Amino acid sequence: MNDYKTKYASNYLFIDTDALSHNWTWLNNSFNGTAGAVIKASSYGLYIKNTMPTLLKSGCRIFFVASIVEALEAIQIVVSLRYEDVKIYVLNGILSEQELDIFYENNLIPILNTLSQISSWNEYCQNKNEKLPCGIHFDTGIGRYGVSPNEVKELYQDRSLLDDLNIDIVMSHLSFASNNKKNDEQKAYFDEIIEKLNFHNITKSLSATDGYFADDKYRYDVVRFGIGLYGFNGVDNHDHDLKVVARLVSKVIAIKNLPQGYTVGYNDTYTTPKDEYLATIAMGYADGMMREIYDKPQKIAPFALIHNKPYKITGRISMDYIVLNVDQHHDPEKLLNEWACIGDQNSLLSNWVNNERQLYCTISTRVPRINIGNFNPDKEKLSYKNIKEALISIAK
Repeated sequence: MNDYKTKYASNYLFIDTDALSHNWTWLNNSFNGTAGAVIKASSYGLYIKNTMPTLLKSGCRIFFVASIVEALEAIQIVVSLRYEDVKIYVLNGILSEQELDIFYENNLIPILNTLSQISSWNEYCQNKNEKLPCGIHFDTGIGRYGVSPNEVKELYQDRSLLDDLNIDIVMSHLSFASNNKKNDEQKAYFDEIIEKLNFHNITKSLSATDGYFADDKYRYDVVRFGIGLYGFNGVDNHDHDLKVVARLVSKVIAIKNLPQGYTVGYNDTYTTPKDEYLATIAMGYADGMMREIYDKPQKIAPFALIHNKPYKITGRISMDYIVLNVDQHHDPEKLLNEWACIGDQNSLLSNWVNNERQLYCTISTRVPRINIGNFNPDKEKLSYKNIKEALISIAK
């Protein structure tokens, strides 16, 4: 734990694996299907090594990753912990001939996205004289990946292309996060494919987190939960019992009392209207905090919490620094060496970005990921008090 990169860091991402377990269990029990866990982008920046053991222990057996590299990391965890009957679906499918043996030797399941991938896996199965499991992803309207409508027509005319495959799951992906006409059109096309290609007895998956909350009709057998597992607050318009899984903190490294008319940050984006106290935290876009956070107008300015009180961001974000306005504090100079929590306790990045998925994934490797449960068994592990206690332990 106390290696120099961790001990002397100025920023930390604290992870509550109990909250992660709670979220998967709640989602899995909330409908008649099964909650699959999307752990691509290294579990949205939380790292697979931190999340997958907890998800396995909680009962999750269905996982989705983007690449074969992520899949190999995941299967190593499965093997080391001696779990069985775990399915790891690789969404990119087969991208080279060399990958075929890797899928086979590691019991990974490719999601086939083109007729070329289907043909490649089909031929491989014939050579092995085995019907190896796979999934098929159909592009029903999002236009980025998946078996295209023209290729679907070919399958309608000749389904024999699928005869030697052990199709474990068929899936598609919705374009919108809400219940709307486009999603309904995609659902109708997905249902047509299921009917015409006789996929009735095969596991079906259409939606991820947003589709799940948009409407029951999009859920099918498996929902691919990604950001929902990590307590994304974008579902607050719906009834749920999801908990925040991570909090990002940064150290206050400077307090300045600047005179009226002083400019702050690159391009003089802020000018003090009066004498003001400002605090600098040791976090910037090198840590994943995009400059657009400040540049894009928002109704509520992004803020950080120090002792659970909010302080607004001031001036443009630079590579290593963010400035907060702490003028309303009764004794601002006492905030030096304190820790600022980004966002609030209801969201990792509340009011910082419109799309938390993006910033989750961009938090850089120079921010250590810490399991808060290693320090405090308290139910409210990500409280400011518990985080400060963990930081004291790390520094020893």
